[in-house]
Amino acid sequence: MLDSGEKPSNRNDSIATKEHDNLLQWCRSNGAIIPESVILSSNLTGGYCLTTRDIPAGEPIFHIPHKLCITPTVATNAIPVLSAFTVHTQLCAFLCMERRQAGFWKPYFDVLPETFTTPLYFSGEELDILKGTSLYHTVSERINLWKQEYTDVLSVLPHLDWYLSLQES
Repeated sequence: MLDSGEKPSNRNDSIATKEHDNLLQWCRSNGAIIPESVILSSNLTGGYCLTTRDIPAGEPIFHIPHKLCITPTVATNAIPVLSAFTVHTQLCAFLCMERRQAGFWKPYFDVLPETFTTPLYFSGEELDILKGTSLYHTVSERINLWKQEYTDVLSVLPHLDWYLSLQES
C-alpha cells in the first residue's frame, strides 16, 4: 500500500500512465470489478498494481469477466483459417493481428511492453555468451520453433504483420 500522499511515480522509477488509467477504465466499463484504490503502474522490471488503501479481508480485489480474456476460442473465432494450428500459434497470430488495430483490445495492448530482456530476445552477441549451456540450446530451439510458426502462418495469412521480426534473427 502507498503511504498517504505518496505517488506511484515516486517508487522505484515506476510509471503510472494514461494508458494504465485507460486499461482500468476499459476493464471496469466491460464488467470488471476493480477497487478504485487500485493503481496500475510499471517500471523497467515489469507491470504491477498498488492500492492506496488497505483492502479488508474477504473483499474481492479483482473480478475479470471472461469476455476480457484472450483465450484460444477468441483467437479461433477471429482467425478461423488457423483452427488446425497449435493453440500457441493461433494466440500469437491473434495478438499480432490485434496489436496493430484500434479495436476492442487496444487499452490492453497499449500497456504491454515493446521490448523484453529475457534470453529469447537477446541479440546474437548476447546469445553467444550462453554457448555451451543448456539455456543456449533451449533458446535456440524455441527461436527455431517461432520461426517455423511464423512461416506456417504466413503461408495462410501472408498479410499478417507479425509483431517480432523473426526473419532478421
